[in-house]
This record gives sequence, structure tokens and C-alpha cells, in this order.
Amino acid sequence: NREIRFKNDEGKEYPEWEVKKLKEIGDISTGKTPPTNNHENYNGSYMFVTPTDIKTKYTTSTERYVSESGLKFSAFVPAHSLLVTCIASIGKNTIVKENCCCNQQINFIKPVNVVTNEYLYYRLAIGTKKLINLAGKTATQIVNKTTFENFNIDIPSFPEQTKIANFLTLFDRKIEKEKEKLSALQEQKKGLLQQMFV
Repeated sequence: NREIRFKNDEGKEYPEWEVKKLKEIGDISTGKTPPTNNHENYNGSYMFVTPTDIKTKYTTSTERYVSESGLKFSAFVPAHSLLVTCIASIGKNTIVKENCCCNQQINFIKPVNVVTNEYLYYRLAIGTKKLINLAGKTATQIVNKTTFENFNIDIPSFPEQTKIANFLTLFDRKIEKEKEKLSALQEQKKGLLQQMFV
């Protein structure tokens, strides 16, 4: 609802936000799985992203990798694209920093100059519920490519996008640090329990 707004370095308001369809802010494609009956398509150096691989803001490794030959049968995903799941576990998203490919449960967006992938990541994260509603109440929920392309999002000016993304990234880093502290405390507790009772 934009109750919190950033201001520029001179303390002035940024321009009003625009509403654009996803297809207006980037090139959108759907992933494809290389034939699995040919082992030469796999065990290469290109990440093959599936919904189960999407766990954090950046995906840097996957369970399976494809080869150069496998890449020819898949959909090439350029580095810095944003990947969004559109079948079953709808709305999970991630950014890839290197060229890769993904399966058909994922649409990927290569943003153009009007939007940063960092801003788009956070904006679509809050839009997951709307995407799920668009999928309907079928056994396997699907947001098809046409529906996805016409999904509306609000776009601030480029400098405000950057400030929003940087601000939320700081929160992500703090969350990660707190998770590390929690993990260390859990290990400490485990050690104490072993010393007391084992």
C-alpha cells in the first residue's frame, strides 16, 4: 500500500509508480527438460533448475546439470534472469547469476532497462498469492505463460527500485546471520545434552 516511500538524495519524492504487465518489462520464456533417455544431455556444467532447487534469493547450484548437447534441447536461461515457478508450487522465485536452463514448471524473465531483477524478485515474492489465485482450483495448479505475461506489477523509478532492493537485501542478510546464530546455539545445546545425559 506504499505507506513507506523512499526519497531521493535531495529529500524529494520520487515519481509516482507505473503499472506494467510482466511482458512489458522483460523477455519471458518457459523452461524445457532435455530428453532424459539420452545420458549425454546431462552431467555437464550448466545448472538445470527445477522448483525443488529454488530455496533462496540466488540459486548457485542444482541437483542436476546439463551438458552442451542438453542445452540445445532445453530453454537457454541468460545470467541474471529471474525464475518463477508457475506449476504446482506457484510463485517461488530466484535469481541466477550464470547461464543455465530450467524445466517446464518455470517461467523466466530477462528484465529490460525499466526494472532491476533485484526489485522484481521482492515484488513478485509479495505477489505470490495473486499468482496462485490466477491458477484456479484445479488438481495441479497452473499459471500458463499468457496469463503470466499479463500479470500486472507496479514499477517505481529505477533509483527507487534500487533503494527498495538494497533495503530488503539488508534484512535478508540479517536474517541469515540470525539463522547462523540459531544453528550455533542448537549445536551448543546438543553438546550440553550429550555431556549431561550420554
